[in-house]
Amino acid sequence: MELEKMAISSQLKSNERGQVFGLILSSLIIVGAIVLFIVGMPWIGVALIAAVMVVLVTLFIRGKVHMDADLKNKKASIDAKPSQE
Repeated sequence: MELEKMAISSQLKSNERGQVFGLILSSLIIVGAIVLFIVGMPWIGVALIAAVMVVLVTLFIRGKVHMDADLKNKKASIDAKPSQE
């Protein structure tokens, strides 16, 4: 049980770290796109922002699908266990 708690804690920290790095990277790319707008290259800036949005939406959807599948698997394993009464 203790090992499972450590694994969950480690996974939560890893997920949080990944979100922070994703936020920083996305912010830097958006700032770069704004700079491109300012220096007269608006189409490149639009393409950069569009690419970031596509990646973020794709990651969000894939994460949601993965989380839903994981929850279904956990529910199925809980339902399959005999009750210990």
